[in-house]
Amino acid sequence: MFYLFDTCALNHIRELQEHMIIDLRDIILQFRIGITNAIVEECENFDLVHFFSPTNCYLIPIQNHDIIKMITRFPFFSDFDEADQNLLWVSMQESSVIISDDGGLNAAALSIDKKAIFLPDFLIYLVKENFLKKNEVRKALKFWKEVHRYNISSHKRWLKSLNLIT
Repeated sequence: MFYLFDTCALNHIRELQEHMIIDLRDIILQFRIGITNAIVEECENFDLVHFFSPTNCYLIPIQNHDIIKMITRFPFFSDFDEADQNLLWVSMQESSVIISDDGGLNAAALSIDKKAIFLPDFLIYLVKENFLKKNEVRKALKFWKEVHRYNISSHKRWLKSLNLIT
């Protein structure tokens, strides 16, 4: 299974590291991370390549005609940028989960029965799988609440999910 991070989620991961809350890079590298050329370009534009090198990921090639076929089948995907279209295409081709803090992208993936989750959901998964401690995720959620990263109801839901883990 591929884990597909969009640049929004990677920026939020970098933000956690820059504020010395948690550095997730070594943990993420224990998973099979998929990436496309369009995602690499976005990472370069957001100066993420120095934070999280694409060389640590599996490069998944995509042809332009593949994206055109996908958009013909799902015309509303044309509203997304090339990198997000790539994530949607890969999710249709490979066993994968998109990790994105873009609600529109997640909704699009879910609308075609593909897996997509927000970064905090991924962190909760990491707690369940013993990659992270609950307290580390609590700190991240507290930080995100302070900077108004997500809405209040989502924060409450994530905190409740975290507290249910034994």
